[in-house]
Amino acid sequence: MSVLIKNYNIDKLKECLEDLNSKNGNKGCILCSEEGLVVISTKNGNNQIDFDSLAAMGATLLSIMNDQIFLDIIITYENKKVFIRKINGDICNFIFINIFEYNKRYFRRDVNKTIKKISKLLTSY
Repeated sequence: MSVLIKNYNIDKLKECLEDLNSKNGNKGCILCSEEGLVVISTKNGNNQIDFDSLAAMGATLLSIMNDQIFLDIIITYENKKVFIRKINGDICNFIFINIFEYNKRYFRRDVNKTIKKISKLLTSY
């Protein structure tokens, strides 16, 4: 039995999340495993968001919808929205979660750019 281990550049991945998080209206970003274990997270300000629970919830939702027609999941709360998408890597897949203000407009543009950067980092050697 052989095991393939890939070293991802965590600093560059964190930089991608921090760049998105610096945009107006973002409250935090998470990159986690398919099992819901947080790999990298960035928080904006003094919000009381439990990233571990949110990552577990995102992983559960994506596993329930296993390869259905949905690309994204957006959950709306009173004062925030949560965006969830699966990202395919070389060795394993990850889950990207972005928390932002309820009334933020054009969030997909910034999120899609960030996901594209992260995907490149996860699939390049």
